[in-house]
Amino acid sequence: MTVGLPFLSEEYMEAGTALLADDPDVCRAIAGVDVGLVFEVTDGPDGDFSYYIRVDEGRVELARGVLENPSATIRSSYETAGRLARKELGNQMALMTGKVRFTGSLEAILTHRAVLDLIQTRLSGLHIRY
Repeated sequence: MTVGLPFLSEEYMEAGTALLADDPDVCRAIAGVDVGLVFEVTDGPDGDFSYYIRVDEGRVELARGVLENPSATIRSSYETAGRLARKELGNQMALMTGKVRFTGSLEAILTHRAVLDLIQTRLSGLHIRY
């Protein structure tokens, strides 16, 4: 049996970046898109951490750390991040119920919602260990 990638680990970020770079639908969808989101995750297996998704110049990058001047910063618990990734909880419901909080540009998130949803859907195809 194959062991999955640890959720939101460095290995997950590298595999996710590679997966998205090889996806023709993602490549078409991100043309001309410029958005960067920082995710602050609390209560992870190794404590609190941040990671980001950056879409710019026709590519998507996922990595641990933060971006300078992100479009928005999104904060949630590790448990909530996992529920979102597994599609057990919708993004809008998570925001409405306070499971997810954000600062920055709601307009950027809404403008690029289709691209962000596509990225989330493709990443859910990774074999992940939560």
